Amino acid sequence: MNKQIGILVFAIVLALVAGVLVMNKNDAGALPEKGILFDDLKANVAKLDHIHIEKAQGLDFDTQLVEGQWLIAQMNNYPVDQEKLAKLLKGLVAAQKIQPKTSKPEYFDRLGLQDLSNQDSLATKVTLSAGQKSWSLLIGSSPDRGAGQYVRFPDQNQTWLIDQTLSLPLSDTEWLKQPILPAELQAIQHVQRLGEKGWEISKTDSEQTNFSLLNLPAGRLLKYPGVLNSVVTTIAKLNFEQTQPNDETLWQTFEPTLQLNITTFDGQMYTLQLAKKDDTHYLRFSADQVGKYWLNRIYQISSFSAQQLNKTLQDFLQEDKPELPMSETVTDEGEAPK
Repeated sequence: MNKQIGILVFAIVLALVAGVLVMNKNDAGALPEKGILFDDLKANVAKLDHIHIEKAQGLDFDTQLVEGQWLIAQMNNYPVDQEKLAKLLKGLVAAQKIQPKTSKPEYFDRLGLQDLSNQDSLATKVTLSAGQKSWSLLIGSSPDRGAGQYVRFPDQNQTWLIDQTLSLPLSDTEWLKQPILPAELQAIQHVQRLGEKGWEISKTDSEQTNFSLLNLPAGRLLKYPGVLNSVVTTIAKLNFEQTQPNDETLWQTFEPTLQLNITTFDGQMYTLQLAKKDDTHYLRFSADQVGKYWLNRIYQISSFSAQQLNKTLQDFLQEDKPELPMSETVTDEGEAPK
């Protein structure tokens, strides 16, 4: 009898163990699958025509592909830095889901993955579109240790750690095209500063190493041969911190600093105006050209860039040392009489 009971208990235990194994097998099969983040993005990345990057607060970067160039429509079609955009797309195409994380919404804030409808959300939402097809992703924080980034598809609760750290803009303007001037306007031949502190510099041809100062004051020398080049380099490679459409009423509230008339080797002419308000520096360009993205805008620039532009004639010249008085000569009157 006891033997039969023992056999029965053993059979029940085996059945329970088998049931647990089956459940574990089913659960294992239901685990989220690792692997490529977007399985069809690589095949469609060349077809993308719209990219929107947004946060709950402070970021709304919206760019569209127009005739082969990524532009910001709400900024009068200002061009985007395509290298930065390409870096993000490269990361999204290559991203692999390497570890599933929580699927409980109450823990999303720990990974920076709350929905954007929550004003406290730290997530960045990226939406890519190619015609009627789109891909969306919430991008959160990075782990305290190791590489990668936490992400979540907006319509899913499952969160993931991916193997990429994705490059994202921190503001609406951070990924705009820099420097301000297009390449064809960076080949500068002639610059003239107007006003009492004026000067004029020029090159005879593009192969000339250093600019020459026209009307060099008599008896004065340049500090060093390439001293004039720095102001031209600043103009050509000028970056901005913020930009907005030109507003003449606003501009009139600024204190004028200088005006530069600039000519390129191919004969294009444009004007740079620099002004300031309090400790902030602004500039704008004007030209006969119409519809160029860099015109009809006010740019905020750094104090360093403003200082590099605001050069006077004396900044280029060696100090004018006054002539020393001739030393008195000692007359040899011969030996004293004995």
